[in-house]
Amino acid sequence: MDYRKVFCDRLRKVRLEKDLTQEVLSEAIREPREKISQWEKGARFPGMARLIIIADYLDVSLDYLVGRTDNRMPSEPTQVIEETVKNEDENQMD
Repeated sequence: MDYRKVFCDRLRKVRLEKDLTQEVLSEAIREPREKISQWEKGARFPGMARLIIIADYLDVSLDYLVGRTDNRMPSEPTQVIEETVKNEDENQMD
C-alpha cells in the first residue's frame, strides 16, 4: 500500500468534509498554505510530528490518515495491532 498516496487523498477529503480551506488549515497547524497544497498533490510528505498535529486537528486517527485503517477515530491498541497483522497476512497471501 502506498501510504503517501492514501495520505494525500485522505488529507484533502477530510479537509473538504470539514469545510476547511487550505488557508484555514495552514493557519491552524502553522504551516504555509503552499505546503498543504504540496501534501495534497503528493509532492511532499510531512514529518511524524506534523502528521500527529494534522490528525489531532482534523480529529482523525493517524492510522486513518496514512491508510493503516479505515476507522477514522483512534482505536484501542489491540484492535490496531490485530488489523495490522491481518493486513500483513493478507498481503503475504497474494
